[in-house]
Amino acid sequence: QSAPTAAISSVNNVCVGESVTLTANGGNTYAWNNNQTTATITVSPSQTTTYTVTASIGVNCTATASATITVNAKPIASISPSTVTICNGQSTRLTASGGGTYVWSNSGGSNATANFSPIATTLYSVTVTNTNNCTSTATAAVSVNANPAAAVSGASYVCIGSSATLNATGGIAYVWSNGSSTPTVTVNPAQLSTYTVTVTNNFGCTATASQTVDVYALPNP
Repeated sequence: QSAPTAAISSVNNVCVGESVTLTANGGNTYAWNNNQTTATITVSPSQTTTYTVTASIGVNCTATASATITVNAKPIASISPSTVTICNGQSTRLTASGGGTYVWSNSGGSNATANFSPIATTLYSVTVTNTNNCTSTATAAVSVNANPAAAVSGASYVCIGSSATLNATGGIAYVWSNGSSTPTVTVNPAQLSTYTVTVTNNFGCTATASQTVDVYALPNP
């Protein structure tokens, strides 16, 4: 009886953590160097490894074949910053690193850097691929804080020479367009004037509100 012609079919490269299927042929029975005895085996090498199989037909007719599986490292994917907090309406830029190509979730495109403008706290992930075609992912969290509900109350008109009191609400800090930094201001407009206040809340987010004060002439005596 002629000796078998042993062979192994498989892929030659895997990424760390992946498995690969090896299939031997040419014999009736098989003995692998990792002690498996089926024609097809699944292995998960942690480093480049050579697998050898002895294919047998009968008792004395044997042949061997070998396959070397090269194990390639995965990229070390990361996103900077990994956590960021913005105010509602703002955008933030996230930068991925660790590979040659990048694919962002949430329609972030395929550049290393992507801009996002979430309206609520959102997780963004990027899939990084290196030159060995191995991939890994990284995730960043973008938290969104609410803007203050800025408002101004007070008189909308005064007689010339009179003053109006305006009161801002919605935050913990206030800056008026006339330079005042208190919630309540007293103004003495000489003509139609608009007063704007920038309100800041405890998140550091800002919003503006305005009040227009018209000036009426005094009636003739």
